[in-house]
Amino acid sequence: MESARVFFLLTIFLLCIGFISSITAQEENLLPFYIYKGLHTGYAGIRTLLLYTAPLLDPAYSGWIYSYFDYECHQLPERSFYLNGRQLPLCARCTGIITGSFAGQLSYFLLKDFYFKTIFEEHNFLLAIGILVLGMVPLVVDGGVQLLADYESNNSMRLGTGLLFGFSFSLLVDTFFLNFNRLVNYANNSY
Repeated sequence: MESARVFFLLTIFLLCIGFISSITAQEENLLPFYIYKGLHTGYAGIRTLLLYTAPLLDPAYSGWIYSYFDYECHQLPERSFYLNGRQLPLCARCTGIITGSFAGQLSYFLLKDFYFKTIFEEHNFLLAIGILVLGMVPLVVDGGVQLLADYESNNSMRLGTGLLFGFSFSLLVDTFFLNFNRLVNYANNSY
């Protein structure tokens, strides 16, 4: 229970660091953004590692991991994947979101030059935000239809929409933080 609070506080701390970095980062000095980016990637990596190692560990050592993830997921057995004969600590959709988020963080480092050239230097950040928001729509539609209609999604669909959502949302947060000053200037000049 206490470990879940620690991870929750780390999440809040990470968002604060991201917001501070977005205010202080300028085109000539991106060090605050890189500090945030390193922390965000590390945090996403730790969560992904915990997700996939929990079923492999002795239950006496992995109970706190299941408790931690219990705060953010229903953990229904029929909507979850199994590894080593044990249920993952998250359902298929949440597993996709966590894994997609980490993949999004890693993709930034692999595509950093492309990212800076197309998003930052050419001022295409509003287009990037639109594309990333579109990447989150399939999860909203799948989950929404399942909630409102007599439709039951399967775990493969949940995983796929979760991966796309996590990947897109992760990069959307970074795009927002990296371009915060530009977005504020754009909003001020559009009136």
